[in-house]
Order: sequence, then C-alpha cells, then structure tokens
Amino acid sequence: MAKKPKKKKAGRKKSAKSKNKGAGFSLGSKLGALWPLGSAKKKRKPGTPNDELYLDMLDAGLLDDGSGGEPEHPDSADSAPEVEDSGVPWPEERLHIAQEIWGKDFIKPGGSADVVELIRPLALNSDLTVLDIGAGLGGSSRTIANETGAWVNGYELNSDLAAAAMERSNMSGMGRKAPVSVLPPEGPELKPRSANAMFSKEALYKVENKDALLTAIHEILRPNSQILLTDYVSAEGHEETQGVHDWVEHERTPSYLWTIPEYRAHFEKLNYRIHVAEDITDKYYTTVVSGFSAFSNTIKSFRGNTEMEQWTVKEAEFWARRMAPFEAGDLRVCRVFAQKLD
Repeated sequence: MAKKPKKKKAGRKKSAKSKNKGAGFSLGSKLGALWPLGSAKKKRKPGTPNDELYLDMLDAGLLDDGSGGEPEHPDSADSAPEVEDSGVPWPEERLHIAQEIWGKDFIKPGGSADVVELIRPLALNSDLTVLDIGAGLGGSSRTIANETGAWVNGYELNSDLAAAAMERSNMSGMGRKAPVSVLPPEGPELKPRSANAMFSKEALYKVENKDALLTAIHEILRPNSQILLTDYVSAEGHEETQGVHDWVEHERTPSYLWTIPEYRAHFEKLNYRIHVAEDITDKYYTTVVSGFSAFSNTIKSFRGNTEMEQWTVKEAEFWARRMAPFEAGDLRVCRVFAQKLD
C-alpha cells in the first residue's frame, strides 16, 4: 500500500536557502545559537524578537537557513570580511539600524509614542523646565518639548551621542528649546531649584554612583517637582545570577543595577512621595517585539549591502542576548513616579 503523503504544518513557510552568497558566511547558524538562551528556565513566548527577527531575515534572503551544513570558512574565496568592531559603541551604521528599529532619533525601545505616554502624569506645560537624563540622540528631549511646550535640558552619558543629539536639535530649530549636552559625573551644572521635573528612560543603570547623581538632581529640582524614570533593575538584589553576569559581560558599556526597593528607599530618604514603583517588564518586552516586527518590513532594503546586512545581524545578536535574562526572570524593567515634597 502506498504511503499517504504527510500533511504540511500550517504557519510560516520555510524560505529557500539564501541566494545572496555574496555575504560569504552562514549567519543562520551564527544567529541560531542565540535563540535558545534562557529557554531552560522559562518557556519562550511566541513571537519573541529572537525567533521573529531571525525568520524574517531568513525570508528576506539575508541569512543562510543552515541547510548547507557547516558555515563557510571565513578564508574561502567567496567570503566577505565581517565589519570590524572599532570599539566605538555607536558607529554611524549602528545608529542607522537602531533608528530603523525604534524610530527616527531613537536608539532604545519605545520611540516617541512611548515617551508621550510616559510623561502624561507629569502634566508638563510651557512654563516648566525638564531634565532628560540619558537623552541618546535627543529624540526624547525634542518629543517632550514638542508635545508639551516645556523647556528640556537633555543630558547624555556618551559624548559622541550628545554631540549628535545637539546637532539634530540645532537642525530642527530646537537648539534652545531642547539642547543636549554630556552628563557630568557629578550631575548637571544647573542652579539649585531651577527645574520642575526629571525624566529618564533606561539610562541610570549605566551610572555607577546613582545615589550621588540623583541627590545632585534632587538639589536642582524645585519643591513639588516630579520625577519619572524607567530603568533596568536586578530581580535578585546584589546576588548576581549567571544570567545577570552574562548580560553585564555582553553589554557594550558597564552596567550597575539597582533593584526596585533600592529606588524606593532612595527617594523615600529624600522625602519624596512615591506614587508608583512598579515592574513593567512585560510591557517593555512587548515593545521590543513590536519594534523588531516593524523592522522586519525594512530588512529587504539592505539586501546586497553587505556592511548594512552585517550590522543588522550584529544588532539582532545584541538584542537576542540582551532579552535572554529578562525572559529568564533574572532582570526586570521598572517605572518609578515620585514627587519631591520640600
């Protein structure tokens, strides 16, 4: 009796092996090794950036699907050299890819829509001045100024990003309304009680002495000023898990993690009324997935541009590693909203 043909499973069709062999190496197996990270502790949710971006890149013909066996030797005649990592955290190619994922002038998840939603409780207006700590390319600073009319002083830890952000503010005619400068270790050089609010989005984890910085900012804020921050925090206090250790090792800049209770304790010590100190990891995770899903629509535009293809893969690798400890529960994302009482 003849065997019945097997039924094909519904879902995404597996794409043919990439015809774009000009890239010269098997990126599929290279990226594929990243997807299982964290899965031993927690089952991966469907549609994570890890699997979805990989499959979309595969469909776009940017990756080898691994069906050809071992990766090609990097010294083979058809291979192309990988882009060099100069050690600069934000070369132009990475800035371009990051903005393709998160939106123009943004290099972190959420973009302008997320900033607008986050600042809503601050009730900002044109009479108020805001400190934006960790402004990146200045997208958050300009969004706050445009949406509320408030005057924003943006501060960025990375000097190259700060210079690029200030250039963008000048080009958009917002050099006075939303300037961006380098954040000094001791805090912004502003007069005491001269600002009305502080905003910070996933930036303070890079600051080693957060207590000193936030205390300096406390002196700059007027009475009844408000702070709203989101940040990466440790789920296990100062007891570093292997997942946290691996995350810190693979980050491109040093990381110094607090916990939600540590943030709460700091602001209570300075006599703030804490309205919210919550875990927003699930929402953040969804934002990352959405960003990469939208990005998949633009992947084909890089086809044939070996350098941009390779930087796309580098950013995908970076976010695959970055999200693994969040999936495993070792790291979390917090939101803190508090008001200065004196």
